[in-house]
Amino acid sequence: MWYWFFAALALGAGQPTPVASLRVEAEQATFLATTEEDRVHGYKIQIKCVAKCSHAISYSEPIDDSPMGLFYDENGLLYSKWVGGSAYRVRVWRLTDKGVRKVGEFASWHREPDFTSDKLGRPTIRVYEGGFDFALTLRPVLWTYIHGRFIRQRRNGS
Repeated sequence: MWYWFFAALALGAGQPTPVASLRVEAEQATFLATTEEDRVHGYKIQIKCVAKCSHAISYSEPIDDSPMGLFYDENGLLYSKWVGGSAYRVRVWRLTDKGVRKVGEFASWHREPDFTSDKLGRPTIRVYEGGFDFALTLRPVLWTYIHGRFIRQRRNGS
């Protein structure tokens, strides 16, 4: 009898616990993005093609920060927001029928990042960088998604 009890515990203990998931349609394929607990790193994100895949697509990355959420935009970009210490982190992947490609990772100190678009409708992320005197010297930095990657914009917005 005890054998079945321990076997059940072992089966349950081996399963990662999902803390967030998002199903998205990217081009012709359907992807499932999940954030799960990971015993070594704290968490990991997994992105898998689950329907209409031209070939097997699977991506996994361990992450030491704590997850805050996942969202997807019409440009094929999957965003994940995390927090660790005094910084928020944003990680971004481009999902296509051909695969998953990481296109950005950004840190915002002491203040949550902003997700907007520019006057041309391109996705932008505003993060806050600065010194160790917290909010006194924070300066906004804008990153714009142009031609498949995020480009840091100059102060005048060009």
